[in-house]
Amino acid sequence: MIALAFPWVLALLIAIVLITLLKKRFVVSGIIVVFALLLNCWCECVALHFFSCVTNTDARLSIKVMTWNIDGSEYDSLKVRTIVDVINEQNPDAVYLAEDFNLTAARLDQIVKTKYPYSTFPENDNGHVFYSKYPLVDVRIVEMEDYALPLRVHCRIIVDSVTMVIYGCHLASNNYTVDQQDFHIDSVINSLDAMMYLRNIKTASMLRVQEVDAILADMEQNVFENLIVMGDFNDVAGSEPLRKLSKAGFFDAWWKGGIGYGATIHHPLPYRIDHVMYKGLKLKSIKKINADGLSDHDALVAEFFI
Repeated sequence: MIALAFPWVLALLIAIVLITLLKKRFVVSGIIVVFALLLNCWCECVALHFFSCVTNTDARLSIKVMTWNIDGSEYDSLKVRTIVDVINEQNPDAVYLAEDFNLTAARLDQIVKTKYPYSTFPENDNGHVFYSKYPLVDVRIVEMEDYALPLRVHCRIIVDSVTMVIYGCHLASNNYTVDQQDFHIDSVINSLDAMMYLRNIKTASMLRVQEVDAILADMEQNVFENLIVMGDFNDVAGSEPLRKLSKAGFFDAWWKGGIGYGATIHHPLPYRIDHVMYKGLKLKSIKKINADGLSDHDALVAEFFI
């Protein structure tokens, strides 16, 4: 839970730096800047890559992946068509869609499969779907005791004889109670509701740690070195789930190649809760695609050399 405060602590430190500069207290400003930079490096919050370091690599084989929570609970034909247009414009080799439900999923599948013939739909019709230009192998749910929601999808993708393992995930949301009753922050109207929502955050935080543990345990069965874990983590940089992945050798693609804060949700507060974590690959680029009202989440597109 404490990781949710990191961006605002950094913002406060920047404000203090500006105030101390105006008062010409340069030594104090310098100390605060150093502290802010160290905190930022520790929590991997704001990426500071203003220039690309990729050179002379156009001939190397690469794979482009996309992850997007499309908020597809309510069907809208124009929205589905526009989502497909965005995917086609970005032209990823593989895309993971979270919250791709019911009629939205069925209609989107009809359109997307003309370009992405390999998918986990409808065999794993749980609202979380992979589409790929390349064959998908060993598609399955990463099971977890005492938490039956099938929100962790494992698959292998084979690109020109190179095999990678990709996990698409939608980790536990703060907007649901222990028994999975919908209770969004917009429902908070008094102190009792606020306490209930804080309990939601605490419970969901623990569940997300357990889900990442399940994914890491599943990886022990793999012999492949090229790994990606991507999706809606419902958690921020510096949180325990992402730290567990980092300790396991994964890198945060946005921290390694993005620019700025990179918030993927904007209500009620801006946070980067969608991530692409990778291991055994070399990052070529990553960018954020604004949802422009299509979803409450922005999309991420990352490309890797393989």
